[in-house]
Amino acid sequence: MLPYDSLEGAELALGRNLTVAERLWFSYSAHK
Repeated sequence: MLPYDSLEGAELALGRNLTVAERLWFSYSAHK
């Protein structure tokens, strides 16, 4: 599971915007 609660949290932690692939993976793993 991801250590982030949202896409915004992940982007802040990474210090950049997520790529399309990262967004797809995030939404896929968030529904598990």
